[in-house]
Amino acid sequence: MPDVDLQEKPDLYIVTVNAPGADESSIEVKLEDRILHISIKTEQAKDETDDKNGQYRYRERFVGQFQRALTLPGPANAAKMKTEYHKGVLTITIPKA
Repeated sequence: MPDVDLQEKPDLYIVTVNAPGADESSIEVKLEDRILHISIKTEQAKDETDDKNGQYRYRERFVGQFQRALTLPGPANAAKMKTEYHKGVLTITIPKA
């Protein structure tokens, strides 16, 4: 499960999610009432799926899909929610309602 931070400021919430290796198109974020739903899928690079170079001795990087639901402390404006994915970190900015 990736690390998630929830920061509350006077006029908005900021949620930060570590999601290294995710393609931006595989990230889904939606807000229903006060519940923020986050879904992220990561895949192996093509050269990592080919086993002719040897077998892995350790495999700690997460590959697959995860979903997370967070309850925000108060009402928020889903229509003005913004997401940004940069260098493996997803930042979700949600104005308070």
